[in-house]
Amino acid sequence: MPRRLLIRTEANAVTATGHMRRCLNIAEAARAQGAEPVFIVAEPVSEKLPRERGFQVVCLDRPFDAFDEEIPQMRDWLRQQGITEKTDAATLLIDSYFVSENYMRAMQEILQVAYIDDLHERIWPCDILICYGMYAADHDYAGEYPHARLLLGGDYMPLDRIYQEIPKRQIRGSLKNVLVISGGTDPVHFLPQFLELAEQQKEEWGGMQFTLIAGALDPDLPALLKRAENMPDVRISEPLPDLKAVLLDSDLVVTAAGTTLYELAATGTPGICYVLADNQILNAEAFVREGLFLFGGYIHRDGFRGELFREQFRQMREPAVRQEMSRRLQRLVDAKGAERIAKALLGVE
Repeated sequence: MPRRLLIRTEANAVTATGHMRRCLNIAEAARAQGAEPVFIVAEPVSEKLPRERGFQVVCLDRPFDAFDEEIPQMRDWLRQQGITEKTDAATLLIDSYFVSENYMRAMQEILQVAYIDDLHERIWPCDILICYGMYAADHDYAGEYPHARLLLGGDYMPLDRIYQEIPKRQIRGSLKNVLVISGGTDPVHFLPQFLELAEQQKEEWGGMQFTLIAGALDPDLPALLKRAENMPDVRISEPLPDLKAVLLDSDLVVTAAGTTLYELAATGTPGICYVLADNQILNAEAFVREGLFLFGGYIHRDGFRGELFREQFRQMREPAVRQEMSRRLQRLVDAKGAERIAKALLGVE
């Protein structure tokens, strides 16, 4: 019988939706293994996505970034669930940058703890450590976590199963369909700045069709819709259930360096990535270093650099550049990482 799986994460205006979405992919894979994962969130706003997928959600109704204060409440709830000591009965997967070492140690006394680490800023007290980034090989995880199970590298990228078994991409000769994404939130207002650049570049970018996808928590969406009314080559899209179809139809994607990079890898879609937050730095630098994407800069630090994007677009006009990127990208992931993680968390391998 598989272990019980509890998932502690959030999706709000601060954390955006990336943490929740990758946990949902793991939860779906766990459900396919016969488990019934339970999501534990701090605030009501974080209940929406897991409830839409049919998962049980427990809301603690407290600040999402105060993990230490949450410990007594979590202990009481676990006790009510019959989880009182560390056995093979349950695993708690934590996906939050606000978690503390103290919180993890407290949970480790009661159940198995797994953590998704994107930053490599400290050594966490956990039983299972997940780092699917390309940069995982740059660090001595084995030496740092001698007693933990390590799930490292692209084999453990928890993509949605819809990205499995996608045929090799055929690159079109002309650069026509361009997709621009900012993620769940857009704190530096990237999309309005890119839209302004597109207006300035009408002559050079003529013939290109732009689709800008605003995140579910993007406050700029109404203004973007209004501004694009007079731009026939621009379409503003609200969040989509998934990006697979639009990625396969795009000749180029401009995106923040989050989970979307791996979706581009699965679909073989060439792209320009930029850093929107510190947790994206290691990933972006690894992808760019391997020649998998062009780099649009550290937007959160240096601001929007229109001249850099103009140069990147010039390079991407070459079909050979996009074809080589696509070939390399589709070697990276098989989109079965969520299944591998779920099996490790449930102990059903």
